[in-house]
Formats: sequence, C-alpha cells, structure tokens
Amino acid sequence: MWPRLLAQLLELLPHATRLVPLADRYLTSRSAAERAHEETLAALRTDLGGLTSANASLSAELAAQTQKFEHIAAQVNSQLDRNRAELLNHGTQLQTVTQQLKRLQLWVVGSAVLSALLLLAILALLLHHPA
Repeated sequence: MWPRLLAQLLELLPHATRLVPLADRYLTSRSAAERAHEETLAALRTDLGGLTSANASLSAELAAQTQKFEHIAAQVNSQLDRNRAELLNHGTQLQTVTQQLKRLQLWVVGSAVLSALLLLAILALLLHHPA
C-alpha cells in the first residue's frame, strides 16, 4: 500500500512543481492586497481619530455656546419681566392721570359755564339798572 502511494505521489510531483509558482504568486498578491488593506485601515483609523477629536472640540464649543445662549436668554427674560412690571406701572399711572384730566375738564367746563352765567347776570344787571 505504501509503495503504491509513493508511486502516485512521484507521478504528481511534476504537476505540483508547476503549481508551486502559481501558489506563490497568489499568496504574494494576496499578502500585498492585505498590506494595502491594512494601510488603508490605518489611514482610516488616523482619519477617524482626527474626526473624533474635531467632534469633541465641536461638542465643547457647542456646550459653551449653549451656556452663553442660556445666560443671554435669562438676561432677556429678566429684562422682559422688568419691562412688563414698568408697563403695568405706567398703565396704572396713565389711568390715574386720565381720571385727573377728566375731573379737571369737568372743573374747567363748569367754571366756564359759571363764568358765562355770571357775565350774563352782570350784563343783565347793568342793562336793567343804568347808572
């Protein structure tokens, strides 16, 4: 059994010697392709690291901007609250002044009417009693 196996292996040996260079070329091209893939992956990892650091810096900047906007919004809201309070105060003052002006208008009209009546009374007295 062994001698027959060896005889068959000796017959296949010339064919195997022709296949060895093909296998060598295949393995070298495959290893070159793998090296190219590894280099590409290394470059991608480097780029990904750069993107990660850029993303971290953008996130930090966004957080800072968010804090600034929140601070500004708080200031604007407090100023709006003060303005609303002042507006209400001015509104009540305006109502008070309006009421006072209405009363003053009544006094002026009443005084004008009384002055006109007094003037008419004086004229009537002067016309009825000539001096």
